[in-house]
Amino acid sequence: MTYRFKATILFLVIGCFLTSCTITRPTITQLAPSPPIFMVSHPLRYEANDGEFEIIVPVGFITDLASIPSPLWWWESPHEGTLAPAILHDYLYWEQTCLKDEADAVMYLAMKEVGLSWGKRNLIYAGIRTPIALKSWYDNKAAREAGESRFFKQAYVQTLLDSTINSEATLLSLQNEASATEGMVSNYQASRGLKAACEAALNEYRRTQNSAYNKAMQSDPRFVALHASR
Repeated sequence: MTYRFKATILFLVIGCFLTSCTITRPTITQLAPSPPIFMVSHPLRYEANDGEFEIIVPVGFITDLASIPSPLWWWESPHEGTLAPAILHDYLYWEQTCLKDEADAVMYLAMKEVGLSWGKRNLIYAGIRTPIALKSWYDNKAAREAGESRFFKQAYVQTLLDSTINSEATLLSLQNEASATEGMVSNYQASRGLKAACEAALNEYRRTQNSAYNKAMQSDPRFVALHASR
């Protein structure tokens, strides 16, 4: 079997990766009002190929949905149609087992899965490819390396769900209160298949973009005329 044939088979397998993907409904609890801080209160699952590839955002993950640059919120707030994709994206931007390009590809494909129009998802994708989003990625990297955690322990999650609203709560105050009672996860371990899912998502994103480019070229009269003359 030649290298080219092997590569073709691998590409086709990966290319089929997201032909039947599903994403569960997001369930979050707001913990702080301004800036808004949320906690995932039920696992968010993104599955493809009948569960062969899976990304799980665990209960207790803290998100501010900030990996979508706020200047884009006028167009599509992450509290609306992009909520589930935004949580996935925030999780991947914080956890960083996957590369930024892979996390952005997951975001794009998740937006497609929940039904966002071609125009909206491409506008948002362009936004997460800007220097603003890149800064968010590196800010998260620095915070993680400094020892910050964005995961509450399961038992502490229940404490938060049973607690009353504190209008003065902030991300830092929430983390400090949890740390005082050992409610933060200090060494979070992502699911084993996370990296493989991200790699496959990036390949699928590239495949869809190539397909869209080819369709656009084939509809161009100059392209059609060129091939007709051969």
